Amino acid sequence: MIVPILFSLDDYSFADKVNLRPFYSFLYFCYQNNYPVIAQEEYLELPENYLQNEKMNYIFTEESKKQWNFDVLTKDQFNSIKKYIITDKMSKALCKEYENKSKAHLDILKKTNEKFKDILIKEFNQIEKDYKKKIDAVLVWVSNPSIINVCNEKNIKVIQMEMSPIREPSYKETLGYCCLNSKYDIETVKKQYAIFKEKINKDDLLSRDEILSLFLKECDKNILNKRNKSKEYDLGIALSMPEDYFYSIYATMTHEDIIEKAVDLTEEERISYRFHPGMKYNIGNKANIDNSPSSKEWIMKCNSIVSGVSNVCFEAMLFGNNVITLSDEMPWSFMCQNHLSYLDSNVVELEFINFMIFFYFVPFELLFNKKYLKDRFFSNKSIIDIYKYNRDFILEKKGLTNEIFNEKFINRKKLIISKCFQENSDIESIKIEETKKGNLLKRIFRK
Repeated sequence: MIVPILFSLDDYSFADKVNLRPFYSFLYFCYQNNYPVIAQEEYLELPENYLQNEKMNYIFTEESKKQWNFDVLTKDQFNSIKKYIITDKMSKALCKEYENKSKAHLDILKKTNEKFKDILIKEFNQIEKDYKKKIDAVLVWVSNPSIINVCNEKNIKVIQMEMSPIREPSYKETLGYCCLNSKYDIETVKKQYAIFKEKINKDDLLSRDEILSLFLKECDKNILNKRNKSKEYDLGIALSMPEDYFYSIYATMTHEDIIEKAVDLTEEERISYRFHPGMKYNIGNKANIDNSPSSKEWIMKCNSIVSGVSNVCFEAMLFGNNVITLSDEMPWSFMCQNHLSYLDSNVVELEFINFMIFFYFVPFELLFNKKYLKDRFFSNKSIIDIYKYNRDFILEKKGLTNEIFNEKFINRKKLIISKCFQENSDIESIKIEETKKGNLLKRIFRK
């Protein structure tokens, strides 16, 4: 049995209901599989109430429902799901010993909270009693040490989900985090990558240009030609949201220290600053504040990208830039520079890019798929099996199959680019049998 949990004390999440879409994905997952859900009382309004709220309409558009793998539940369907509620009273009790709700939220993200542990243990025990089944795993959108601690004690897997840096509308596809415990569990990533690097056949890897072609939109195709050209700036500094709780926990330098240190590395006019979308910062008289329409365009202007916990660091890795991640806990931290002592060229190896794109991250369509989750976390499928499955799933969406790996690299690259950008291919010698589409996937994951 897999049980989703949605819990957060973040005021921002409640004010703008940013977690409603993952919550409805969780709910629909529960409805389809007859599973219970654990959630805070604030989220348990009937869908029809949100449908009548114009500010919430964006959650229920056809595009949103398709991307997030849910449909709007009727009142009867909604009521058929067994809900184990973290009441408003329980949430308020967790905040009592803190100065305010934000400090409670930050503390629970950082360390185990015994009161929250007690709530979870009671809910887990009640679910197992009611269903007469053991909980095998919990799905979480925001993980924390209390959830991980309780689940370790009860031999339950924690599967954290979240949108990855590769997401629509910036890219053609959306990938999601789908990892054990927390996306900040870097030791697990290190172990998985070591296995991947040892076992992977180099012929099963895609080049950066091939991967970018699979995900870039038509309007961004010029990035393929810009990647290796000289840059306008030596250093690009990505500034996170001022109230970013994860930055305060996991980053090793403050924004102020980064800005101060950066001018020791290169001339001021060779540094570019980019704010988090919709945010403004007082960083003094800095002329080079970037206003590019997308992070991709900004990355193309800079030799090196620096940030604490920003997803833009992985995007820069994918494009082949030097990356400085000022955190020891991001999934890619161990593969890049983690200090501002000097600037150097350090392009992350292609094996790691393939590992992240096609194993660590997951096509969003599969994120709430029960069979996929069981195959990924509860079967004897290897890391290479999962890698190939995810990779071929993306290829098939572009009308390609894994038979492209039988082609010479130069022909394969041309074919992928032509397919992804809808060009007229002049490669008459390459013929892919479309009737074979899906065969590998069925072989790997057949029951």
